[in-house]
Amino acid sequence: MCIFFDRNFRLQLKKELSFYDMSIKARLLFRLSVYKGKYVKYLRYCEYCKNHKGLFFLLLYFYYNIFYMRLGYKLGYEIPLGTVDWGLKIYHMGSIIVNGKIGKNVTLYPGVCVGQKGDGNKPTIGDNCFLGLGSKIIGSVILGDNVIVAPNAVVVKDVPSNCTVGGVPAKIIKQR
Repeated sequence: MCIFFDRNFRLQLKKELSFYDMSIKARLLFRLSVYKGKYVKYLRYCEYCKNHKGLFFLLLYFYYNIFYMRLGYKLGYEIPLGTVDWGLKIYHMGSIIVNGKIGKNVTLYPGVCVGQKGDGNKPTIGDNCFLGLGSKIIGSVILGDNVIVAPNAVVVKDVPSNCTVGGVPAKIIKQR
């Protein structure tokens, strides 16, 4: 951990990175979880430095942004700064594109695309959501909290909290 960040940030980051296996053994064996954890770590470092003023944090931002962009290119992730709240879980390497606001404790699988239509309105995803393999959330859609999006589902309409959606276009399968 870097000493330049405050204690609350370091504790939150440690809690978020506990999901990823970043042990010495995993690093020596070049396991994928190390790279995913580093990606999330550099994402948070860049967000922190971007939100603080001063030349020092600007230089740190440029330094960490190099690693963040390189890992994103290698892993296939396009997650802009400031779009994902704490608790991000990424299970596999693959194309993940996020262009919307995502809440806390969201799980992303490869092939997920959270994007906008031509009108520029971005989707909003609530807390504790699960976005399955290849799922697409397109347009000015609002997903509530605790929503499960089935694999290969295409969500184009708002989804209430505590339900499971699936299909093309996505329909409510189960209400919890």
